[in-house]
Amino acid sequence: MLTGFLSSLLIVGIGIMVNEQGFLFRLTDRISGEPLWAPEIVAGLLFGWLAYKRAPSRLAFGSWAVPGAILLWNVASWQRTMSQYDSTWSTFFGTGCGGSECLYQLVLTAPFYTSVAYSAGAVIANVRGHRGKGVCS
Repeated sequence: MLTGFLSSLLIVGIGIMVNEQGFLFRLTDRISGEPLWAPEIVAGLLFGWLAYKRAPSRLAFGSWAVPGAILLWNVASWQRTMSQYDSTWSTFFGTGCGGSECLYQLVLTAPFYTSVAYSAGAVIANVRGHRGKGVCS
């Protein structure tokens, strides 16, 4: 996730240096920010693939379970207590977050997306590994 975060900072920095109101800034903001989190997802996918190739483990397939449970618990808590003030969807998944609500996406949603991508990378490495060892009949 740190690699993805640093990639996001680099992408946004490039967009700001060129023109803060221009097309490139809006594009880099969409790619690197909520709700897409593309650099974090790509980093998770690559690290999952590489880690599984280096040290295969079944735990890699379920790495999304803990971040998913934490996200689910927070979404349910928000829905019960705070949904009258702000939309649960916008707070955790949408583009309409503002101020401190965007921290929920950074701290809860982005790690969940990254862990799902990590598991997907491990699955891809597993499938490609088995395909490469094909059995001749």
